Amino acid sequence: MSFATGHSRALIQGLIFFSVLAGASLQAQFYGKAVFEVSTAEEFVAAVGSDRTIKLNSGLLVPSDSKSREHPHVSWSKRGQNRLAVIRNVRNLRIMASTSLKSALQSGPGHSLVLGFENVVNLELRGLRITAAEGARSGNLLSFTGCTNILLRGCELQGERSRAVEIRRCARFSARETKFLGCAYGVVSVGDSRNLLFRQSNFIGNRGEVGLQLHRTYDARFTDCELRGNRFSKAVFDVPDSAKIRWVGGKIEQPAGQTFCHQTGAVVVEKKEAD
Repeated sequence: MSFATGHSRALIQGLIFFSVLAGASLQAQFYGKAVFEVSTAEEFVAAVGSDRTIKLNSGLLVPSDSKSREHPHVSWSKRGQNRLAVIRNVRNLRIMASTSLKSALQSGPGHSLVLGFENVVNLELRGLRITAAEGARSGNLLSFTGCTNILLRGCELQGERSRAVEIRRCARFSARETKFLGCAYGVVSVGDSRNLLFRQSNFIGNRGEVGLQLHRTYDARFTDCELRGNRFSKAVFDVPDSAKIRWVGGKIEQPAGQTFCHQTGAVVVEKKEAD
């Protein structure tokens, strides 16, 4: 091997190493260096705040089990026997599973809402299973209101008596490599929001009247996603007063006779261009 070749390889390796370090540095700067490892609902609620990562070290955590009532960034609403936790007014927050354990966030027995988020900027949920408790009343597993820059990465949302996600007045919501499984009342409900991206995410075995409701939504894209085994009585998509809704690449399987979009032609299906 010549000196020039060896020098070039060393230079390339150095650039790769530098880019990895730079990426890690930017990520740490974005979420802050503080890491809170939690195993109980009390610890989880106490850890909520800005510029931090909350790492779940338990297999199952139910936020509504927390007895805490006073927290500057967590409000509580009463639904039946449950107190529902809503995280509010924080920035740069990541909630993730332990690297050695795919943790689950679960609702309490009375209602299917696991967590709500209001006026949150820069939020990432990573590697989490999010489920409703057995027998929980219908609702949304997650709700987002007035939030900006939301990312679900590598998560799995499953709700036998619920919808997966409700999004209201949000901008830049993204779900990547995330599964939406077995939801009974549709999958996603969006209103008055813009810039949504679902990438390499799967919608499997869901049911209800409509799968994806996008009302007054501008610019939503589904790239390399999969629709399979769903049964929606009205349509997969319902997109009134919405624009720039695109399905790019991926895979679509639906039962014979099932309507793809309630508004004919409102969702543009495109083949993905070769890289």
